Amino acid sequence: MFRLASLRKHSSFLHNCANASFSSVLVSPLLSTFKNSPYFTLKKYSSLNDPIPDSTKTISFFLSDLFLLKLGRLDYITKFYSAYQATAIKSEITKAFSSQPNHSFHLLTIEDRLRDGGLRVYFKLSNQNIQQPNEILPAFQKYIDFLSTSNPKLHSIFQNNAYLVQGTPFKEDLLNYIPSRLLKVSFDGAELAEDHIYRIFRKYGKIVSIRRPDDTKAASNSVYIYYTSPKYAARAFNCIYGTVVNNTRITLKYQQLMKKNIIVDYFSQHSKFMIPILIATIATLFYSLFEPIRGWFIENKITKTHEKFFEKLIDYFSSIFLKTSIFYKKSASNSSSEYETYINGIWNKNVAIEERLKQLLTEHPEGLILVSGLEDIGKSNLLSSVLNDKKYSIEIDCEKLSQSADFSSQLKLLAKMVGYRPYFSFSYQMVLLFDKLLTLTTGQPSGFYNSPSSRFSDILDTAAFAIDSFKFKQMEKINKKLDSSTNSSQHSTTDTNNLLMGKGDSNSVTFANPESESIESSLYDEIPVIVISNFMNHSMEFSNNLIKWAAKIVTSGSAHVIFTSNNKSIYRELQQAIPLKTLNIITLGEASLSDSLSYVFTNLKTTGYYDKKYQLEDFIVSHNNAVSCIGSSKKDLDYYIHELISGKTSQESLDSVVTRAIIEITKLSLESNNNQVTNPNSWTRAQFWYFVNSLAKEQVMSYTKTKMTSLFNDNEAAILDLQSHNLISIEYENGNISVGKPIYCLAFEKLVETKAFSYPLQYYYHKENIAIETSNLNKCESELGEIGFFDLISSASTISNETKGNSETITRAFAIESRISTDEDPKITKKHQLSQSKNVRNLKIH
Repeated sequence: MFRLASLRKHSSFLHNCANASFSSVLVSPLLSTFKNSPYFTLKKYSSLNDPIPDSTKTISFFLSDLFLLKLGRLDYITKFYSAYQATAIKSEITKAFSSQPNHSFHLLTIEDRLRDGGLRVYFKLSNQNIQQPNEILPAFQKYIDFLSTSNPKLHSIFQNNAYLVQGTPFKEDLLNYIPSRLLKVSFDGAELAEDHIYRIFRKYGKIVSIRRPDDTKAASNSVYIYYTSPKYAARAFNCIYGTVVNNTRITLKYQQLMKKNIIVDYFSQHSKFMIPILIATIATLFYSLFEPIRGWFIENKITKTHEKFFEKLIDYFSSIFLKTSIFYKKSASNSSSEYETYINGIWNKNVAIEERLKQLLTEHPEGLILVSGLEDIGKSNLLSSVLNDKKYSIEIDCEKLSQSADFSSQLKLLAKMVGYRPYFSFSYQMVLLFDKLLTLTTGQPSGFYNSPSSRFSDILDTAAFAIDSFKFKQMEKINKKLDSSTNSSQHSTTDTNNLLMGKGDSNSVTFANPESESIESSLYDEIPVIVISNFMNHSMEFSNNLIKWAAKIVTSGSAHVIFTSNNKSIYRELQQAIPLKTLNIITLGEASLSDSLSYVFTNLKTTGYYDKKYQLEDFIVSHNNAVSCIGSSKKDLDYYIHELISGKTSQESLDSVVTRAIIEITKLSLESNNNQVTNPNSWTRAQFWYFVNSLAKEQVMSYTKTKMTSLFNDNEAAILDLQSHNLISIEYENGNISVGKPIYCLAFEKLVETKAFSYPLQYYYHKENIAIETSNLNKCESELGEIGFFDLISSASTISNETKGNSETITRAFAIESRISTDEDPKITKKHQLSQSKNVRNLKIH
């Protein structure tokens, strides 16, 4: 019966709740509860609706310092907290005065002055003998002391906080009336003396100054009183407002101070150098805040800690939710990976080179490592197989950097490669904007602008610092292991530090036990490896920054640095970066003909071009000549396979590969420096033709003879530039120059026979040779002119002409003399003979 009555009771309650609204059931009781609670009653700053007591029969006190002063219009926290306190204090005052009434003071009402931090308490004065303020205060204090015996809280409320209100209270709730230390006192009547004003206002708090307004018209009827605290001004405002002194009515108003900050004033007066200092300070704060975070991200990029964690997490959830689909995907991926492994296994598998590279990585970093070779020759496969045994590695792909659209994209991509996070892509534009603004405002360069190269180096320097920190952390871990594994810990720790810093010899270090030897064997396995792949395959703006950064890392012994490139000639730049350390060069040569044939055959058989019964021996018979002409260039072999699959024969496919090579060479011939505005390459068309024509006739050229010809004049820049574009290949071991790819041999022969290609280049070739010889002749003539050779020739010709004239005169004289001696004419007198003889003698003398 009891359970049945209980169910009926609850069912009736639920039925009433269903019929009633939500607000009537839940909201109304809550509102009524808060409304009736004395601690949650919120009122305005002043009780404008309360009746104003008769001033002739009442007195009022202002209770100061009860609440926090309002600081501004939006200071709602102070408002709500003061309202919460005011309710409790008002209830305590009402309870105390109603419990023990007094014949002199009868409580009328309490007015909120929350904004001013207090309350106004109105009393009815019943004792006619107490009328003067000096009589009211002692009597009221005596009454408060009496009440405090039974209610101690009342003493803390009224003690030293109660001030008699002398004027007419101004009951307002103006929002712009906010307590301030400065009061504007206006006089409606005669002017009061300053000492009189001081005596009236001093009893409410310490005054800083009393001054007249600067305006002469307003100076006669107002003054400004500046208190040391806003609470003193609030006391004066609530107690003196409306007071009449010597027939002069006093009114008060809060005046907000115009706060002056010394730092702001100094900043505004010296903005030319303060603005750069401020920006530098902000930049320093950002650097000190974000650099440790970025270093942590770079370390995680090297160790791949978080990547491994997320990979395990994804694999775990995939195995739970997508087990079936993942199984099929994994089987497909496994088959493709097996095929790639098989292809990479048969393609240029050089065990000796791989072991040499592994040996270099198991030693202390003594220099840079360069892995060079033709495009798609197997450099990436070599590094991937070597780095499988290394724990820590990081890669910077220069191919992607060179293909970026602009400088900002390059920086963003580099930051992503090295793990530089957080990276603010807008920071560079902001620095440029600040630099321009400061230059315009101050008239002087700010010095905040960083060149693109310096921004690039900043990211690399942060990465280098993180790598150095990682190295020292690894050293500490190894030293701890050695300390725990051997008794002679001090000796082992010193040897370990020397080894990691590159100051010792690993063969000369002895350890106490086999466990220490195993730790020693793992010393260099902890050194990170930095791979800068596809370096200078194409022109790159910041290649020198990367070389200097790599040299700094290797010099400090923080990591191994491996460069991979198709350009063999970059070894000079790498060697110049660290001239005192060896440069380890690993060159991947051409793959063998059997590897190339196996590669083509495997791809054709995988795609279904041949059936399973077709054997490699049959394939070699039909494709040996074509593949031998193509060589081991993977790109050309892939194109050859594509042409075979499209239905062409072996010879037609070879012709297609040659045609594509001819197109590549023709495009390269147009990129000479004859037009330096659009093509900044260092070779000329004459030099380009010299290589094409020479290599078409002879497949090997002497590097030294080529460099000493008049076309190159001992300048190897053009030769190295053509090698970087894979037109030629320099064999540094024997000093020979050959074609960049084997297919270029056939392409060169066809281009030489093609008049449309060869005639223009021959024209430029002969034109440049004529210009060179003409220049040499002009130089010879100028040198001969400087030594006076042509003056000597002209003087010699003059002397020969004079000598010829003299010989004719002498001959004529001898003829005359012979004629005189043989002349038998009687008419000729003796005197005439003497004169003729004299003339002959003079001619002889001449």
